[in-house]
Amino acid sequence: MGYSKEAVHEAKKKFDTRKSEWERKYEGRKAALYTVLPEVKEIDEELAKTGSKAAGIFLARKGGFESEIKKLKAENEKLIAKKTELISSNKLFCNMEKERYYCDKCKDSGYIDNKRCECYEKLIKAQMCERLNSASALKLSGFENFSLEYYSDELKNGVSPKRVMAGIFEQCKKYAKEFSLNSGNILMQGNTGLGKTHLSLSIAKEVIEKGYGAVYCSAHNIFDTIEKERFSASSGSERDETLRALLECDLLVIDDLGAEFTTQFVAAAVNNIINTRMLTGLPTIISTNLSLKEIEKNYGARILSRIIGEYKIMSFMGSDIRWKKAKN
Repeated sequence: MGYSKEAVHEAKKKFDTRKSEWERKYEGRKAALYTVLPEVKEIDEELAKTGSKAAGIFLARKGGFESEIKKLKAENEKLIAKKTELISSNKLFCNMEKERYYCDKCKDSGYIDNKRCECYEKLIKAQMCERLNSASALKLSGFENFSLEYYSDELKNGVSPKRVMAGIFEQCKKYAKEFSLNSGNILMQGNTGLGKTHLSLSIAKEVIEKGYGAVYCSAHNIFDTIEKERFSASSGSERDETLRALLECDLLVIDDLGAEFTTQFVAAAVNNIINTRMLTGLPTIISTNLSLKEIEKNYGARILSRIIGEYKIMSFMGSDIRWKKAKN
């Protein structure tokens, strides 16, 4: 599976912009360093002459040029040691070289051994997440506008819907606040209009604001997209790019599982996504109107077993709050 040209192109633009910003930042600090420690500037100027000095030794073609090169190397090592000592003794600039690059692994080249560095890969994945989230209502839902007033205090089978939903609300806020790549999986289960979409959107929104790559998608739209990509005429880099984003994003939120037209392909895709993300330890949130028996019927006993064993099941209670809002 590959990335689309558009995602890579946009990520490359962001990578280059970030690289330029860090270079400008470093050059600014270096100019300030030269002002405070002019001796460092003199050393850098002397080190910059190394290439021409070495070339001069070779061009002279005198005997014993190897000893001359060795001598030049020793002189440079002394200059570098002196420069390091001068900088390390200054509190303002002692960490300057350590903070030279955004990514010290690839030195902001984007590649290590001709393979994309993880810092570059992260930008591409973030771009994929941004594209997939562009059509969602992430900006419209948040914990701050979720209200418990639409849930009844009246006991139902000895339980108050408002009390149950207050507990779920707090659990969701805690999950978002403490989110990490080690966070667990959640199944939000219940009838239509009980707030599953609102709370899953709220989690995704806060996780994205924390800097993680989260993807929020409706089951109906996303499986349709995956199927079209799989069976499209193109076999290039765009084939399966959406599936790859779903498998690799930091947090995947699938909303309204069961609303899609369930085919053999869709059932296999659900199995693939849930199993792969469990194996890689990446957290997933699923909301559904389906009962556990209906999940088993649609996607198989193995997926039901995975969900029961690996997902925290939140059972939403109450009456359709959309109708209550419409009446007010």
